[in-house]
Amino acid sequence: MVEASLVAHETRVLNRSSADTAPSWLNLAVANAVYGDPMGSPSEETLSESNLRRIMIADLDSVAQRDRLNQLTTRAQFEDETLAQIRTSLIISGKLLVTDAMLLDGAFFVHYTPRNLAHALGMAEHQLPLVILSTKDNIRDALESRLENQNFTWQLQVTENHIPEDPWPTPFVQNAWDEWIEP
Repeated sequence: MVEASLVAHETRVLNRSSADTAPSWLNLAVANAVYGDPMGSPSEETLSESNLRRIMIADLDSVAQRDRLNQLTTRAQFEDETLAQIRTSLIISGKLLVTDAMLLDGAFFVHYTPRNLAHALGMAEHQLPLVILSTKDNIRDALESRLENQNFTWQLQVTENHIPEDPWPTPFVQNAWDEWIEP
């Protein structure tokens, strides 16, 4: 299972002028994060340097994923570029921040479930270097909240060519969600 209770207390986008030599897709945000109760004091683990640096890729936003998928020639090109972004981020920081919306509503993560992503990154499934940010206690609660929210616009309905008259979620999408939620 890939879940973490995380409160990001400082996020800043890297200065674009200092990243002019970086590829255009490398839109990064760096967050200093605190594990555990935001009202309590941080644990010793929280204070170690390796636990403070995280990267969030702006292109993993579900709307950005939808737009990039529509702009590129093939799904394979989209997946290759997204994997390159993730690999680059992991080289820089070792951990990747992903919001529950990126994970549950993203065109990439519906096809790259934990097993597929771990295989593509050459690591064990239970060791994925993802930190999931959510306003809920876990991914399942975040999914249920979004499914209950009639105002939430699912980007996956666009990227997966969902027909409005058909039930939502589709079995394919539900299976992907189940893999992210279940250990």
